[in-house]
Amino acid sequence: LPSLIEGGYLLISVLSGTAVDGVYTCQLFHVTLTLLAAAAVGKLVATRTCASIGIGAAALLLALPWVTITGSMAYNEMGVLAFGAAALLIVFNESGTTRRGAAAAGLLVGAATLAKLTAGVMVAVPVGLMLLLRLNRPPGNEARVKSINSVQLASIAALAGVLMLSPYLVRNFVATGNPVFPFAAEKLGAGHWDDAL
Repeated sequence: LPSLIEGGYLLISVLSGTAVDGVYTCQLFHVTLTLLAAAAVGKLVATRTCASIGIGAAALLLALPWVTITGSMAYNEMGVLAFGAAALLIVFNESGTTRRGAAAAGLLVGAATLAKLTAGVMVAVPVGLMLLLRLNRPPGNEARVKSINSVQLASIAALAGVLMLSPYLVRNFVATGNPVFPFAAEKLGAGHWDDAL
């Protein structure tokens, strides 16, 4: 499985000397991702409504039991939320109608997927559909939106996402002969993993 956030914890442990010495720093790293996710969600809501509703949305996110529990431990969930919310912030901003914005959103959904594999379905697919179906139209700027093909924007985001995922895909290919392992194991191979494993 991809291990972007866990790789951060490993780096913190190495820099701290041992995992025991770095345990609180690992927790604080994830708390920071939680706060960044709340800030991105708050900003996203504020751009569509007003600042006070955006602050309320950020506070509500932080008050959710799942966020409170997972956000306070060394876990990977808030990496998905932070990268996903940042991608949505770009997509729903005017920059989401540009090639550069689509590439940035693609890199962020790729990072979300590297944080946790399920983000491919929960974050990458919805962001791609928003770009493809033009659900990210900025208010009052329809002329600009029509100038760039939505298929082109979604393709740029998908390519950037795959580029971000490429270290994980290469590692899987080297280890198992299947770049998307554990998926398609029957067709592309499972390396040394047998049915029991």
